[in-house]
Formats: sequence, structure tokens, C-alpha cells
Amino acid sequence: MIINKKTQEKLYTDVNRVMFTLEDKAGACSRMLDVIRDTSEYPQLISLLPSHILENPKDKWWQDKAANSLLSQLLQVIDNHTPEEYRFCSISGRTYGFAYAEINSGYEKDMLYTVEISLDQSPAHGKQKRPCEEIAELVTTDGYSSHMERKAVCRITKGKTRLSLYNRWIRGYCESDLLLPLIFLLLKGGRYFRFTSCKITDAMYGFSPEEETGYYHRQYRYSVHYLVFDIFRRKPAGSVADNLMEIAKSINIFTLHHSDNIDEKSPAYLYVREAYRKQVRKGYLQEYTRTWIREEIRCARPTKKGTSKNIFYGTEL
Repeated sequence: MIINKKTQEKLYTDVNRVMFTLEDKAGACSRMLDVIRDTSEYPQLISLLPSHILENPKDKWWQDKAANSLLSQLLQVIDNHTPEEYRFCSISGRTYGFAYAEINSGYEKDMLYTVEISLDQSPAHGKQKRPCEEIAELVTTDGYSSHMERKAVCRITKGKTRLSLYNRWIRGYCESDLLLPLIFLLLKGGRYFRFTSCKITDAMYGFSPEEETGYYHRQYRYSVHYLVFDIFRRKPAGSVADNLMEIAKSINIFTLHHSDNIDEKSPAYLYVREAYRKQVRKGYLQEYTRTWIREEIRCARPTKKGTSKNIFYGTEL
């Protein structure tokens, strides 16, 4: 439970934990109503629901504009009640969804979410316009760029967000800060489309290679030298490249530029290699070559100087 310091109103949810998803409107509305049940807006919003509708998620009412209007109002109330030092946004964890997250908690604001947004085509009279065309026109008012590639496919971009618009789907990856504003836009609907659901299927960091390297420096500043020294203490006969790659894979994060298929040019590997070279220069590790079936393998092992240094978590060189 969260208590809003300004209003003293209780919000029945926890921070940094998924509050709800938008995979079905009934479940999302039910959860949000439960969260705000002690707020002044609750009586008015609960009155907008037909009786017993929450128990019938497949009822045709959930496909009506009234359902989208209610969902939009609930999202706005949840957003308006965001306590200080928190933000209402999409988050990743065991599952993906929406929650109150601490402003300074991790790198959620740097995440890109892979989304599948489902749309219904609305009947309209007169000359028909494809939903993807109408949505493209709508999002350009919010700073997106659009490019029609084929009759039924349009690409929209903003910052690091890249989405493909089809007549019944929107697919691609979206920045954390842009996802909820996009959903608010879609919930307004149009003559030719109506929002149905939004499913978050994956998450990755939106870092450039340089930003990714900076991430490793901040996250592993106090542990990278222990990780490097420890693996060569345990595996002195292992090749330098294999040992460094083992550490790199353990700290690697998924970004737009790569996933888990990293190589010796990847930011994680280069960061670990930098720490290794520093230990060699300072005399804590000593390189040597051994032969294995006519192949010379470059290895490294701790020196007496390195052992006496007692490198542990928290050691900076």
C-alpha cells in the first residue's frame, strides 16, 4: 500500500511491482478500480460500469467506445495520483506491465519494450481510410514521423521508438516514456479504428554502444576487478579470451544492437578486457603461453603481487 503524502489517500498497490497489464480491458479496469478505491474519483468511475460487467470480460460492452473511455479515465487517475518520487510507467520484472516505479530505481526509463497492440476496425460511412493511415496522421500530432511503405504498412518513429502500423496491429519497440502517451492517443480512437489491447512481450535497453559501456562502468565499478582476478585464480589454464568472454556473458545486457550473441567487439567484452589489461599492467596477473595439441594458447595466472593485493568486491584499481 502507498500513501500519497500530499493527499493522504491510500493507493492499494506496491511500488516497482506490476500493477496491471493491458492485455484485457476488464482485468485492467478491475485492478485499477481496486487500487484507487479510497480516492475521491472512485465513486464516479465505478458508476460508469454496467452491473456485473467486470465478471464478463468477453461481453460486447468491452468493445464499445465507452469501455475505452473508462480505461482512459482510470489510467489518467492512476497517473494523477502518482506519489512524489515515483513515476507511473511500464516496467519489466517477472512479468511486463504498468506500475509505480521509483524515479531513481535502476534504468527503467532507458528501456525499450517490444509491444503488440491490437486494434479493431470501426465501421464508418463514406470513403474508407485504412486504420494505419488514420493512426499515422494521429501520432504525427505527438511528434512522430511516419512513412507509408506499402498499402497496409506504415512505419512510425520517435526518438528510439520504431513501430510498424498494420490495419489491425501495431508492432515494434517503444521507449518506456512514450508507451503510455501512445496508448492514451489510441484510446481516443478514430473513425476507422478502436484500441483493443496492448501486450508487452519483451524488453531491452535502448543504449547506444557508448551508453552501454557507460552502464557497465557504473554497475560494475566495484566488482569487475574481483571478477577478473577470481576467474584467472580459478582457471589459470583457461585461455584469456574464454575467461573474459565468460565474465562478459554474465554481465551482458540486451540492447538494440545485440542480444546474447556477443563477440570480442561487444561493449561487455571490451569493458572486461580493459579491466584485465589493467591488472596485467599493474603486475597482478601474468600472461603465459601453453601448448595444446600443437596450438598455442594465451593464458594468465595471478602473481604473488596480485595474491597479496587481496582483490575483493569493492576493490578499485
